[in-house]
Amino acid sequence: MTGEAAENVRWDGWTARPIASIGMSLFDRAPVAYSILSLDGEQIDANRRFWELFGYQPDTRNLNALVLTHPDDRDLTTGYLDDLVSGRVRRIRREKRYLRADGSVFWGELVGERVTTDVGRTVLLGVINDVTRRHQLEEELRKLADERLTFVGQVNHELRNPLHTIAGLAELLSSSDLDPRQREQAETIFQEARETIRLVGDLVELSRPDRSPLSVVSEPFTLRAVVDRVVRNASGLLESRGGAVTLEISIADDVHRRLMGDPHRLAQILDNLVGNAIKFTTGGTVRLDITMDSAARLSFRVLDTGPGIPVDRISDIFEPFSRVHQSIPGTGLGLAIAGRLARAMGGSLEVESTGPDGSTFLLRLALDPVADTDRSESARPGEIAERTTRHRVLVVEDSTESQLVVAGQLERLGYDFEIVGDGLSALETLQHSTFSVALIDWHLPGMDGLEVIRRLRALESEQGWNRTPVVSVTARSMPSDIEACLSAGADEHLVKPAGLAALSSVLRHWTDDDDHQEVATPRTPRDRSDLPIIDRATLDRLLVEVGDAIVLRSVIHTYLDQLPSRLAALDAAWGKDADVVATVAHSLKGTSATIGASSLSALATAMESGARHSRIGSPDVLANLQQVADRTAAALRDYLAANGVTV
Repeated sequence: MTGEAAENVRWDGWTARPIASIGMSLFDRAPVAYSILSLDGEQIDANRRFWELFGYQPDTRNLNALVLTHPDDRDLTTGYLDDLVSGRVRRIRREKRYLRADGSVFWGELVGERVTTDVGRTVLLGVINDVTRRHQLEEELRKLADERLTFVGQVNHELRNPLHTIAGLAELLSSSDLDPRQREQAETIFQEARETIRLVGDLVELSRPDRSPLSVVSEPFTLRAVVDRVVRNASGLLESRGGAVTLEISIADDVHRRLMGDPHRLAQILDNLVGNAIKFTTGGTVRLDITMDSAARLSFRVLDTGPGIPVDRISDIFEPFSRVHQSIPGTGLGLAIAGRLARAMGGSLEVESTGPDGSTFLLRLALDPVADTDRSESARPGEIAERTTRHRVLVVEDSTESQLVVAGQLERLGYDFEIVGDGLSALETLQHSTFSVALIDWHLPGMDGLEVIRRLRALESEQGWNRTPVVSVTARSMPSDIEACLSAGADEHLVKPAGLAALSSVLRHWTDDDDHQEVATPRTPRDRSDLPIIDRATLDRLLVEVGDAIVLRSVIHTYLDQLPSRLAALDAAWGKDADVVATVAHSLKGTSATIGASSLSALATAMESGARHSRIGSPDVLANLQQVADRTAAALRDYLAANGVTV
């Protein structure tokens, strides 16, 4: 060092003597790059490793932090330099891309600190470590994880298709005119197929990359619909007990009937808990009690009268493949998945009590109320309503085995139907005929089901046709698959194999006028006064997941950059193209929920639902959305500032 750079530098109480006084110092011998900058960002001195890493000659002048930084990361650099120079922070740790003298790029981990010399001169000391290889390995791991998920999704699809045929035909056969022995055989086939389907679903969930967050959404839903689904799914297990086990449902009066959350994930947890309780109960009652606790959280208690869980095994039951009672069939995956889902939804799942007279599992979730309803919440296990109505259903399915199943199911439920085997035939049929509902498979020859839905929605918009409710039917069940179906314009997603009860429920929803009265419509700010602009708990969890406030800053920066174009697209389509409004609102809903923008997500949810049912609100709705978006952006910036970074 020379001149002012040769002054003693004090760093955490340690004084580095001038290189001139100790010859080849530890500073120059260090295996990582050291750089000393003035407060205006100009480089004063550096060690040997620095010059080797960046490829400059040691006498190179006019180097500064921005020159050495990749253009895409210069805003990041300006931000942390401002923080250090102003004294807002004393030390930073960042990863960013650097430029070498020859223009090549590498990833560096920087630890920077504001330090003061013995004579009172303040400088910035940076330690840079080349982490390019680590980034390359992380990228390779991400690609492997994506390939793994693609493979699992394909296997899931290929397994569910034949299981759909087996379960569907067995269910139809068991309800036909058979002698008692034949009916018992058919019911056994059906139950075994359903258990195999459940195992496939469990394995798909556990195949997700280690520590990857499970996908959850936030949308309005009716608690009755979730409970009805759980009861329907439990009906087969109850029947297998020959009437020895009953399922009782109790919902406290102070529990809101309409909530904001993820109904599919909630039903998945309750399916596991109730299904386990029935399997472990040879005779008696299984209860599902839903109440509010003292912290205004929903409590779901599942009580059984089974053999209980040994105290020394309670800590094991939420581990994959753990089975307490080996004599009772199962894989030991259900509780592991239920626990992961509960945590992903910001709640908890625990064993509240256990003993020789049974066990109680307690699920706690903070689900915000949307509105209440006075409807009765009674649920009757196993009920399938046979119909005399002649609603027409279009079935788009290329598999002859699946066609056989769905034809039998629709005949059993009393619907008229038409079946076509490819996407082009489906579009031609929909242009010349009207249907109450269209059941469209994803994988079709020539044109896949998602493209069929997109083209149908475009035709409806161009020709002014009434909107046909579309249910996307597929064996693909990953959250990204559901998102793809809804984004294409489907109104609902039904996973194969769909039993009679599930199919009946979906069709009744789209053909009964009473069900449509509960469709959400766009709301004004008064309807969302109970929701915060941002959910700091969601942002805190996201910060933990990404591991660094700078990474979170990048995520939020991307979200805020995309927000104006989404709002502009809504403004351009408002009152002109409901499909575009629904699609953009759907995307805004999901990204806002992920980033913790609670109010904006809720408004987008209501907007999407209204657009899908031709209930577009006044232009004031858009103005309100813009106001909430502005407040959201400000709140996100405040959150980042509180964590030491700026947008």
